[in-house]
Amino acid sequence: MRSIGPLAVVTGMLLLASGCSDGAGTPPPDNTAPVAKFDMPACTIDVPCDFVSTSTDDAEVTGWSWDFNGDGTPDATTASSSYKYTSAGTFDVSLTVRDAQDLSSTKTSPITIAPAPVVNTPPTAGFTYACTAVACSFVSTSTDAAPGTIKTYAWTFGDGATADGSSPSHSYAAITPTDYTVTLTVTEFLILHSLAQRPGVVKSRDALMDSAYDEQVYVDDRTIDSHIKRLRKKFKAVDDDFEMIETLYGVGYRFREA
Repeated sequence: MRSIGPLAVVTGMLLLASGCSDGAGTPPPDNTAPVAKFDMPACTIDVPCDFVSTSTDDAEVTGWSWDFNGDGTPDATTASSSYKYTSAGTFDVSLTVRDAQDLSSTKTSPITIAPAPVVNTPPTAGFTYACTAVACSFVSTSTDAAPGTIKTYAWTFGDGATADGSSPSHSYAAITPTDYTVTLTVTEFLILHSLAQRPGVVKSRDALMDSAYDEQVYVDDRTIDSHIKRLRKKFKAVDDDFEMIETLYGVGYRFREA
């Protein structure tokens, strides 16, 4: 006769041990790679442009590598950075992100940088003229830098008349000469007469001394300079535009040719 009691007891113990061995819990999920993200900013040539990573990871992003111009060389290694484009064109912007276990992902997007706007500057006005008696012709020598071009001309001739075009002509009305009285000393008159009788010819100070003073009278250069200064002052008192007596430094004076 065979006994089965001990066998049943051993079997029950094995089942209990097997049930208790499952108490370690669910193992953690596998690590996944981060997701590279960024929004493309609006960038202007020659102005620093700000880039910001919005990348995500199941734990955290621990590394960033930016390539702003598509040349394959890292330009920045922080979550946010700035970059200045100095030439126009389209460039690939890439961001590679990594986590603590060195898993990575990369996002690449194109950016287009427009050329710098060309600044239009005002034209520079200029002209030449030639007159025969009261009839005058004018030619514009005005210039304008690209991209601008001169489109219109507006002339005023100082007597109320106007014109357009680049090369107008105008005839001035004859004006009756106005007489002015200028009071001169005898010496001043003699110096002025010496200059005016030969316009364009330079007279030295010695020559002007000889024309204004007797041989027995001695005067130095400063005396002639003082007379010239007074002559100019007297004529400018009645004609502010008087510039007929010219100084040639180190040489002398001359009366301007008409």
